[in-house]
Amino acid sequence: MRKGEWLQTEFARSLHALAPAVSADCSALAHRIEDGGGSAKNVQPADFAFFGNSGRCCYIECKETAEGKPFRLSRIAGHQIDWLAAFDGLSIKFEGWVALGWRAKGHPMESALVMVPVSKVAVYEAEHGRKSIPMDEARQMGTECPRLVRMRSGKREYLWDLSRVLW
Repeated sequence: MRKGEWLQTEFARSLHALAPAVSADCSALAHRIEDGGGSAKNVQPADFAFFGNSGRCCYIECKETAEGKPFRLSRIAGHQIDWLAAFDGLSIKFEGWVALGWRAKGHPMESALVMVPVSKVAVYEAEHGRKSIPMDEARQMGTECPRLVRMRSGKREYLWDLSRVLW
């Protein structure tokens, strides 16, 4: 991950806490997809893939912004929304998500994460253009994930409880 991508780092930890690389009972798998930013040779559809039990498959694109600021839709490439929406429509077990994170710098427990189905992001974009999504509207469209903290090797580690959305 590139420096400064706090949301992807915490999201990866959260996914692996929910479903370790391969869970003991093989009921879930979480995977970080290659990300090269603007210099990627292969354009990727999303940041993460989550494969759950019963054939459920989720692709998740993580996007972050500063606390209190609306999220600018221009920060999600149009092809990403299109690809995630197409994936979402392949099967009732395939889901595309946009994880919107608002960072409370210096106060990590006050940061917020809202998981929004890509279909709702696409509808919002169609109705409002490539404008911004305020946090309150994102909360109405999606599911806010509770903040967690755990001690690991004597240090605090911040996570999101993704079980409401992905389990």
